[in-house]
Amino acid sequence: MDGPYKSAHRVAVAASSFCGSARTEGSCPRNDPMEFPYQFAYVWFDTCIGSRQLRLLEAFGNGGEDSATLGEVWADLLPRYVDPEAIAVVTGGVAESTELLKLRWDHIQFTGNGVVGRVVMRAAAEHLTPVTLELGGKNPTVILPGANLAQAARRIAACANVNAGQLCVSPDFALVHKDVEVAFIKELKQAMSSFYGDDARTSSSFARIVNKSHFHRLKRLLDSSGGEIVAQHGKLDEAERFFPPTVVKGASLDAPIMQEEIFGPVFPIMTIGSLDEAVTHINKNDKPLALYVFGSKADADKIIAETSSGTVCVNDAIFQMMEVKLPFGGVGESGMGCSHGKWGFDEFSHRRAVMYRATWIDPAQRYPPYSDTNLKMFEKVMIGPLIPEGCGLRAAAGMVLGSARALTKRIMT
Repeated sequence: MDGPYKSAHRVAVAASSFCGSARTEGSCPRNDPMEFPYQFAYVWFDTCIGSRQLRLLEAFGNGGEDSATLGEVWADLLPRYVDPEAIAVVTGGVAESTELLKLRWDHIQFTGNGVVGRVVMRAAAEHLTPVTLELGGKNPTVILPGANLAQAARRIAACANVNAGQLCVSPDFALVHKDVEVAFIKELKQAMSSFYGDDARTSSSFARIVNKSHFHRLKRLLDSSGGEIVAQHGKLDEAERFFPPTVVKGASLDAPIMQEEIFGPVFPIMTIGSLDEAVTHINKNDKPLALYVFGSKADADKIIAETSSGTVCVNDAIFQMMEVKLPFGGVGESGMGCSHGKWGFDEFSHRRAVMYRATWIDPAQRYPPYSDTNLKMFEKVMIGPLIPEGCGLRAAAGMVLGSARALTKRIMT
């Protein structure tokens, strides 16, 4: 289809009409998060360019020297390879971001925390602009009897410490069944030792904390946890921004470490007595971006059915985010909307109904004055597909009214 359309999807309708679903173009600002500033930007580039969104990359990061450097790199390199009319780079800080949010956009995409996410939504509401928010959160990791504990420990140890835990889908804390807790902690310690040695500072596979501000935040979380440090591979070094892989057992549920997204290499372990206790804990807190379950398929299916989260991975972690055939996004406090492949294409597209009506036929029955004959024609042509065959207008109206009454009674009781 020519004209201001990205694509068209033909549907079967009456012989005198042609209908299609066309997607219009638009513009979209998107911030550049610090966790994987290049990889995540490219993923969203694919989504926006694929759906022919004009793209504005806000290379603000976390507002420090590190983000300024990243912004300079983007501003220098991107125009060399990509048409600036399609993707533009803006660098700056909170003031620049605030001004950009005052503009009228067709869609806004934001990755970050819920506090700033609410700021973005309030700004978008001024223009009724749709938003896609990827906000992270506390990702519970449930370990149950029936899990391959050695394998689970290796996978969790690796995924919880990738990029020093600075990843929105990192396992945030563990809910370990009492029957396997001792064995799991033993396996977890062995896995971490084999990956990083006694001092992860010497490991080329362990990253550093992004800045000193975040380093101090992690230290406060650990110091106020009220739990027991059962494993720590090295000593904290502020100058190097080195924060060692750390496992904490029995942290207080009211402590900040169990209330905030940790976003670092600190992994609290909590004991549960049953699968139902895990479900209760998950449901009484904000809906997470990711939920991880290690155990049997039956147990995993029960947890999945009785909880809500943006994504789920069974017997592993993080990999659900890497599969482009699956949608990736949060729900509730962890975000809204999704990305990846066709899911992302649809997220940044508007489904626009288009109909072309034929002019070679124009029956008089469609125009006033109306009669019983007109009524029967409209019953067949205009609303026929919406009501059961053989059901007249009065009966259809009665069905609708009866359903409305039943629903109202159910709500009131």
